[in-house]
Parts: sequence; structure tokens; C-alpha cells
Amino acid sequence: MPSIRRFLDTSDGNGKRAIELEDGRIEADIDAVIFATGYLYSYPFLSLSPSPNPSTPSNTTANGQRTPQTYHHLFHTPNPTLAYLTLPQKIVPFPTSQAQAAVLARVWSGRLTLPSKAEMEAWESARIAEKGEGKRFHYLDGGEDVSYLSILGEWADCARQPEIAGDGNGDGNGDGDRNDFGEDGKVGKAPPRWGEKERWMRERVGEIKKAWVSFGEERREVRTLEACGFDFETWKREQQEKEMNGARGDHDSDRVEKTDDVDEYDAANGGQAEG
Repeated sequence: MPSIRRFLDTSDGNGKRAIELEDGRIEADIDAVIFATGYLYSYPFLSLSPSPNPSTPSNTTANGQRTPQTYHHLFHTPNPTLAYLTLPQKIVPFPTSQAQAAVLARVWSGRLTLPSKAEMEAWESARIAEKGEGKRFHYLDGGEDVSYLSILGEWADCARQPEIAGDGNGDGNGDGDRNDFGEDGKVGKAPPRWGEKERWMRERVGEIKKAWVSFGEERREVRTLEACGFDFETWKREQQEKEMNGARGDHDSDRVEKTDDVDEYDAANGGQAEG
């Protein structure tokens, strides 16, 4: 529905009100209007480092639409012993927070090293140039949250092994060697990873919701993606067929180009090419 342009005074004495929408429509008999304004980023309980931007308070932005001085929406750049989990919006919160926590634990345990302050500030500047100073700074929409999970996962994988003595025989018998720490010898809880199917579903969340709502009262009985008309395996086969057809098309184009080259040679030499 369009935004509200203005409230109208119907003056009919029945206690009902009307509103005019941005597209000019009038909606009458309005009982109440609920302002779902969301929330602002604010940390009045923290005493943070001064912001490099004099117009931006250290514990919030001027309008509270983003958290300043953060690196990858997580670490407080001036003092990375402070971190903010799940700052991003337009995300699936639980896997995002789990991946952030995996990185956070590895940094604070000394197994991962953050880049220099200048590099972290450069990341923020690049993000501002791309998304602006407002609320879109923390938006990970359009599938960006999937890429963010991958970044966090690869980051966590770079962690150094802890210095724990073991016999070095790699037998996984609990004596402290590399194989005793889990898969591939990595220590700590592994961050969640989204595969091809999860990425496919995430990119279609809006369409899936619309399809589910379209079932009306019967939607409560719709319990699978396939019932909503979304089949990952079918989509994957179609993509493979398109790639194969595209490869064949490229091959045919190459063959036509070679034939054209022969025709040009014949025309230039007044006869048929040999060979």
C-alpha cells in the first residue's frame, strides 16, 4: 500500500477518520493507524571513542540509522574488544549470528588477527560509497547475506591452530594432536555454510511467500516448496540444459565463422580453397 500523504478531517461526528494516500486514493472509516517505524541504532550506555566525523556522535549516527565505526558489521574499529552481533538487516538472523560468533571467538582467542585500523576504516568508507550513510549501510538484501556467510566462513577457516601439545601421530585418540580437534583439525564450532540449494531458496524468498499466500485459507496445508511451485532439482536440470545448449550454440557459431573464413578466402583467390 502507498504511504500516507495526509490525515483528513471528515467532520461527520462519528469518530471515524480518513486518510489520503500518495497515489491520491482516499481510505475512509479508519479506526487507528499504527506507525511501524522500526528501531534506531543507539548505545547510550556505552562510552565509545570519538568519531572521526565531528557531525556524527560516537555512540550513534545523527539519525540512528546505522552503527558507525564498524568492520564487516561486527567489530568496533577503534577498539575491537567490542563487537556487535546481528547488526545487519534483511538477513536470516540465526545462521548470520552463528557465523559472526565463530569469527568473533577466533579473533578474541588470538587465532585470527584483524587488519590494521586503516584497513578497517577503508572497508567502512567503501561500504558508505556503495550503500550510503543511511539505513542501507547494514542492508544485506538481494542475496548479499549469502555472500556474507561465505566471507565469514572463509575468514573463520583461516584461524591458526592452538598450541596444544600432542604426540603428533594423528590418531584422533584424544591426546591433543591435530586430528583430535574435529574435521580437518579445525578447532571451534564451524560456522554455518549455505550450499547451492539454500542460495537458490534465499534468492526466491519473496516469490515463495507470494505463492504461499495465494493459496488463501488452504495455505496452512501447503508444507513444501514443491507444493508452492518451486522445485530445486527441476530448476537445476533446466540450468544444466541451458548451459549445454549454450555450449552447442557457441560451437555452431565457431563453425559458421570458420566457414565464412573459407568463403572469404575463396572469394579473394577466385577459386575454391584446397584442403
